[in-house]
Amino acid sequence: MKKRLKLINTIKVLFITSFILLTVVIVVLQISHSRHQFNQRATTMRSDYVTEQKALIQHEVERVVAAINYQRAQTEKQTQEIARQRAYQAYAIAQNLYQQYHLTKPAIEIQQLIIDALRPICVNQQHGGHFVTRLDGTAILLAEQPELEGSNLLKVQENHGKYIFRDMIAIAEQAGEGFYDYLWTAPDGDKRDHQRISFVKRFEPYNWLIGTSLCMTVIERQIQANLLEEIRTMRFGPNNDDYIFVVSYDGTTLMNDTQRHLIGKNVWDLTDPDGVKVIQEERKAVENPAGNFIYYAWNRPSTKQTSPKASFIKGIAQWGWMVGAGVYLNDVETQIAQLQTELNHQLGSDIQNTLTITVVLLFLFLLLFHIISRRLLGDFSLFVTSIEQASSVDKAIDRSLIRFKELYEMAGDVNTMLQDKVIARQHLFTEKENLQTTLDSIGDAVIATDTQGNITRMNPVAERLTGWSVMQGKGRPLTDVFH
Repeated sequence: MKKRLKLINTIKVLFITSFILLTVVIVVLQISHSRHQFNQRATTMRSDYVTEQKALIQHEVERVVAAINYQRAQTEKQTQEIARQRAYQAYAIAQNLYQQYHLTKPAIEIQQLIIDALRPICVNQQHGGHFVTRLDGTAILLAEQPELEGSNLLKVQENHGKYIFRDMIAIAEQAGEGFYDYLWTAPDGDKRDHQRISFVKRFEPYNWLIGTSLCMTVIERQIQANLLEEIRTMRFGPNNDDYIFVVSYDGTTLMNDTQRHLIGKNVWDLTDPDGVKVIQEERKAVENPAGNFIYYAWNRPSTKQTSPKASFIKGIAQWGWMVGAGVYLNDVETQIAQLQTELNHQLGSDIQNTLTITVVLLFLFLLLFHIISRRLLGDFSLFVTSIEQASSVDKAIDRSLIRFKELYEMAGDVNTMLQDKVIARQHLFTEKENLQTTLDSIGDAVIATDTQGNITRMNPVAERLTGWSVMQGKGRPLTDVFH
């Protein structure tokens, strides 16, 4: 026999199941939303971080390049100023010695005192030195080429044809002092032409030309060395651990303070793990006068691990320098991991709150359901008992005792059916009485049977003819009466 379910228990199970499923759906949606929120924020953070860091390194590189270009532009002015000051210094020494001894010593002795005073100064000057000639071109002091002292220099020419000392003597004779530019070898023995700046001044007591010649290349090297030292100490970024590096156009590292072992080494063929020729990409980047970004993998000094990196490179063509700064693109992953931890913590808190609310609501539901079910079961019990009574004693259901509208309406329908049943039974009883009266009034013998041939009614005539009374024959086969 099929097992029947209790309605109240079924409703309870269905509601609890639905409630749990709803809770699961809410938790799944929370997890999905948290994951979507994390992915969206992580993407935004990566994009914003890369944009901000690229802007930062570009700003720092352009700032350094601007400072270098300014210093480079000032090289000629600085060289002129140094040459003039040193020429004035030499002139002052000569003037003081002349003023001190011209009344007590012969000219030839005073001249030798002046030369002896100037020569040590010349030896200590690495980027040029003093020179003294007569206005007829005879060399008295040549710091860089003392072997030419005593010879006439009027025919000395540079490679472009300028008569160097003839032109300088003309400046001294016409203006008393002035600057003169020409090309000559460097003081360090480099035989290539280098730009020279001289300042000359006429020393009238002896008709001398006193001057200072400086090699701009040597001074420029000093300026470059000073700039590289300044770049070495530069730091920027959130933790002041970002730096500027400088590489020559031919691939020689000029400054990289975080990897000093590379300084002075040619790394033109340096290749990252992905096959990127880093220095060659830098060289391509500086072809753009405004500079450009390159992307590669680089060994991170702090972790000794290779990390993706972006660098902004800008060139200084006059010096053949590539100035750059880089940022490791995976630095933001630490922040993203922290964000994920925070969101996971928030998700756990949200799920815990959801489960807590679910348990509280489920408890309240069960409590309320228990109260309602007790009342509902009372109404059902009353309804069932009333139906049983109605079927046996034709007693109507007392609807005033029922609380729920649906059962109240059903009780009304049952009472209506019960009333119809009573009326139908009364009609049936009346019809039976009428039928019996009709049978009794018939003069012939009448026997009524059911479909199986069993006797149901007999009139008095039939009773006399068969010798069977109605009570005796009722329910017996018709054949029994006729034997």
